[in-house]
Amino acid sequence: RGLAVAHSRVDLVDKLYMAFGRSDKGVNWGRKDAGLVHYIFLVAGPNRLVNEYLDVLAQISRIMLRHNVIDIIKYTGDPQAVIQAISLSRIRHRKI
Repeated sequence: RGLAVAHSRVDLVDKLYMAFGRSDKGVNWGRKDAGLVHYIFLVAGPNRLVNEYLDVLAQISRIMLRHNVIDIIKYTGDPQAVIQAISLSRIRHRKI
């Protein structure tokens, strides 16, 4: 579906960090069978936050299955709208 998630746990960071980027043209992510990547998440977290780190990766997968979020991410030129769509979707998926 044009999604890539680059992630790592390292002790060079003190908390979880996430970045998102969109490429309208697409990026060759190095997999011949996967096609171009249009949505890229970067996630980094310290080794001590294993559960939180895994939760973020799972949430990204669930969020990107939501068509309304993908439409906002794909068509908006407003970075704040992207952040809001991801944040609101994450809240709906949050474990209780």
